[in-house]
Amino acid sequence: WTTIPSMSTIRGFFVAVMLDDDIIVIGDETAEQYSLVSKQRSPFPFMNTRRGDFAAAVVDGKIIVVGGFDADNFQCLATVEEYDPSTGEWREITPMRTKRRGCAAAVLGGKLYVMGGSSSQDDGVLTLSSVEVYDPATQQWTLLNDMTTPRSHCAAVSLEGRIVVAGGYNRSALSSCEAYDPKTQKWSHIASMHSKRHACAAVEVAGDIYVLGGRDERYTNVSTMEYLPFSAFFAFL
Repeated sequence: WTTIPSMSTIRGFFVAVMLDDDIIVIGDETAEQYSLVSKQRSPFPFMNTRRGDFAAAVVDGKIIVVGGFDADNFQCLATVEEYDPSTGEWREITPMRTKRRGCAAAVLGGKLYVMGGSSSQDDGVLTLSSVEVYDPATQQWTLLNDMTTPRSHCAAVSLEGRIVVAGGYNRSALSSCEAYDPKTQKWSHIASMHSKRHACAAVEVAGDIYVLGGRDERYTNVSTMEYLPFSAFFAFL
């Protein structure tokens, strides 16, 4: 591991995405970018809505942020914003069908998939198993089959034509993982992680899935990393 310069400010409930050769960090009340080429940080345009605990991904060269909670009134959001590098501006696009915070997002086939999260109810907080997909071509959201397990603050990544979600929280931290195949429109269980973790991150590198950090069932920060080899992934499908 190599340490890079610290962010310009302390943040919570933020997201980070890759846009070309830049790491874009968005959250709290500001955003910034870090160039992997120049090794320098610089300010980045902020969203129209101050939100936390949201998800984000890059689709067709544009950053899309979804859901979260409104930082002014803490209400759960279904709203969605898109950042276009060609204009340097954020704009609101079609909202999701479901209000959700602590959700996960992944891109597959030029479409944005959003999984799980939680939503406020009159009698408390409901952990979600619902899934929806956004098609930039039609600018519409479509509900898909639910995950097998409700989970908030899970990690998501795409691999070989499938969406993979790992861990998360549903009354306690989870180690279970599952994969969605758009061709069959079904979710399948895959190998569980060694550790229960939520608020973790996932990335695909050379066909292997790496899950990093997060918190365990006692809400203790986790510094460990584990991975699922490419060969083992298909052994469960």
